[in-house]
Amino acid sequence: MSKDETALPTGTALTHLDPAFREGPDEYLDMLRSRELVHQDRMFDRVVLTRAADVEAVMNNRNLASDPRKSRPDSFFRMRTEGGGDISAAHTAYGRPGP
Repeated sequence: MSKDETALPTGTALTHLDPAFREGPDEYLDMLRSRELVHQDRMFDRVVLTRAADVEAVMNNRNLASDPRKSRPDSFFRMRTEGGGDISAAHTAYGRPGP
C-alpha cells in the first residue's frame, strides 16, 4: 500500500495512548505533514498543526488565546480533564489559559 493510500492517523493514534505513535511519533507526523499541513481531528474536535512555523505563529498570537475550561464539553481538553482529571496537570500539558 502506498503512502497516499494509507489512512491518516487521527484521534488516539496521534497521542501517547497509541504504542506505535509513542515509540516513533516522527513517522506519523511526517506522513501527516506530507498530506495535510493542518489536520482536522474530528475524533477529538481539535486541529493538529504539523509545521513548526505554524505552531510558533499560533502560540505567539495572543488573539488566539482562550481559556480551555470554557471549551465545548466534547473538546479534547474537556475529555482529558473531566471525571477527576487534574486541571492543573492539564495546564502544564497544554499551556496556561489566556485572558
